[in-house]
Amino acid sequence: MVERFQNHDTEIRGHVAYWSVQSHVPDWFKDMEGKVPIDEMEVIALDWLDDLINRYDGKISNWDVFNEVLHGNFFRRNFGKDFWNKIIRRIRNINPNVDLAFNDYEILSSNFAKCYI
Repeated sequence: MVERFQNHDTEIRGHVAYWSVQSHVPDWFKDMEGKVPIDEMEVIALDWLDDLINRYDGKISNWDVFNEVLHGNFFRRNFGKDFWNKIIRRIRNINPNVDLAFNDYEILSSNFAKCYI
């Protein structure tokens, strides 16, 4: 898909590095919860991110890094609140020029607006 967009000189946005809602976390990763020590799970999550961002470095210039962090808590529950900062710093070390975004829904139209305000 990325190659096809490049062939048509069209930018592509990466969606998504991490999806926080339990039902959208990849099964291979979700199945580790409670079975693999948290520090090992975090290393696997970070290695996976490094592979993803490096694989598309120079090809994808805009990433939805986190999806539905207000609606899900899988990564925060396992790795703590600083996990998101760690991810952003890690991506910036790989590619300081990539645009990064959080992707969520109903931020302004539901109870989640409280955190925005």
